[in-house]
Amino acid sequence: MLKMQGGLAHFIDHEAPRMIAQIPVITVVNGEASIEGEQPYTIRDPKTGQAIIVIDTTGSMTSLKDTDAIGLVTKTEAIFKKNAIETRTFTFKEIKKFTLDRDMITDWLAKAKRFVTPVAYPFILLGSFVFRVMQILIYAVLGLILAACCKTRRTYPELIRLSVISVTPGMIIKTVLGIAQISIPVPGLLYFLATMGYLLFGIQSAAAGERASTSAIPPAL
Repeated sequence: MLKMQGGLAHFIDHEAPRMIAQIPVITVVNGEASIEGEQPYTIRDPKTGQAIIVIDTTGSMTSLKDTDAIGLVTKTEAIFKKNAIETRTFTFKEIKKFTLDRDMITDWLAKAKRFVTPVAYPFILLGSFVFRVMQILIYAVLGLILAACCKTRRTYPELIRLSVISVTPGMIIKTVLGIAQISIPVPGLLYFLATMGYLLFGIQSAAAGERASTSAIPPAL
């Protein structure tokens, strides 16, 4: 949540203004768009110089095949690449009068900064819960393999409980590092190895406890 909010805020505060500064005033009247100045007009990524959107209302460009940009605004429609093989087209024919300028875009982004993260939070929380459940179920299966290697038998429900305990230290460390904004190399692999280490320790401890209980039972007379 904090990482998402911080990333969105950084984009809006530091990266978006440099791109917004390139956007001309776009006016749509009776389904036809127009801008002032020379065309085709290209909006580029401030960091890489890669073409992002091309605006050409003169009719010289009518398809994304004519450019390497991901978006094209023509006189009558806006075309955007959805992926390598699919595009989306939005027509202007139903628009009677509309003007898009830099102030409007800046205002939209400011509102997004305030409201998008809280709205998305429940979905992020649900997705995180589902991911953790699946992760624990998979770790419990791996626990069956570890138990077999240790020549001990553990039930699947028991390994689920051990898996829940085993992932907890990694989750705590990940949260603390995220708040402190500290990055470590290959974090996913390190968290996985740490979890497997805790799980193996739990399996061995449970097996040792059983052996101790068995040896403590006096022999029948």
